[in-house]
Amino acid sequence: MIDVHYYYTMIRGAKMKSAVGIDAGGTLTKIAYFDDDNELHFEKFYSHEQNKIKDWFNKNKYINRLSLTGGKAEQLQTTFPEKYNIEYVAEFDATLAGVHYLIDQEKHSINNFILTNIGTGTSIHYVHNNKYIRTGGTGIGGGTIMGLSKLLTDIDCFEEVIQHTKLGSRRNLDITVGDIYNGILSPIDSNLTASNFGKAVSSEVDYNKSDLLATLQGLVGEVVTALSLQFAEANDVAHIIYIGSTLSNNKKLQEIIGDYTVYQNKKPIFLQDHGFCGAIGALLRTTK
Repeated sequence: MIDVHYYYTMIRGAKMKSAVGIDAGGTLTKIAYFDDDNELHFEKFYSHEQNKIKDWFNKNKYINRLSLTGGKAEQLQTTFPEKYNIEYVAEFDATLAGVHYLIDQEKHSINNFILTNIGTGTSIHYVHNNKYIRTGGTGIGGGTIMGLSKLLTDIDCFEEVIQHTKLGSRRNLDITVGDIYNGILSPIDSNLTASNFGKAVSSEVDYNKSDLLATLQGLVGEVVTALSLQFAEANDVAHIIYIGSTLSNNKKLQEIIGDYTVYQNKKPIFLQDHGFCGAIGALLRTTK
């Protein structure tokens, strides 16, 4: 007697294994795929590392179906041979599908939220069930951190920047509310930033490279959070989900964003594997 469920599972498993979802962004290319046990796995390359991306696909010869999304998707597609069955997914459709997948995996019970995607720049959406509206965004994002890091310190490696932000202090360059009130009881939290880099004009300022990069990241985190909070308030939602590669392995930036969000009585959520939402959504499209 034929076990139909067994054969269906085998066919579906083979289909899932042979498919890959790719999010080709301006800075990073992210890849999502299922293994033999249908476990989700990820790979990540700098988008300019075309040869490394090709080598990875050449080593995984069982792959025959690609689902692409992201701003560099069309450019990346030209590097693949004709043996691949390739389809495209609109970038935010893929991202939102990946977000909903991770929400379900982590068992969050939310349908309405602000979704802030911090990539090279930052895009902000209001999500209601499976519908979404782009509410705004800013050119301030991961690209800002990396661009100014290069200009100010000549560091162009993201991982190195993150190490410096862990060591640095913003106290030497930012002016806080407490600095302005100078011991007098302030009307708002004295630890809040009154002016990013405001102390830099002083001839007595003393700072090092780590302080500079920590302060730069603080500026980006606070700008992105402030915008997200405005849209959350305007749409009367309690949750803000923050995603994007800029947050990956970046606990300090998550703390800056999370603390500011909580201070304004909203609930921040940082999904695990959030940097791969676009790749996950693209993968789900081709394995559905």
